[in-house]
Amino acid sequence: EVVESGIGFTAKDTGVFVPNTLNKGDIVLYGISAGMPITIENGNGKEDVRVMREGDVILVVKKSS
Repeated sequence: EVVESGIGFTAKDTGVFVPNTLNKGDIVLYGISAGMPITIENGNGKEDVRVMREGDVILVVKKSS
């Protein structure tokens, strides 16, 4: 599940802004070695998450409503 999502990025070759298509709550599939695993502390203790680029996502299983 996507926990947070940025607004997008500016393409280096064209300078055009490319908006992010993923939203908080989307269910996604990604490769086993995609992203960087980190542990964050929240109100319920520690949680393991992955920080990754949108390009690392293989498939969007379910869009958030």
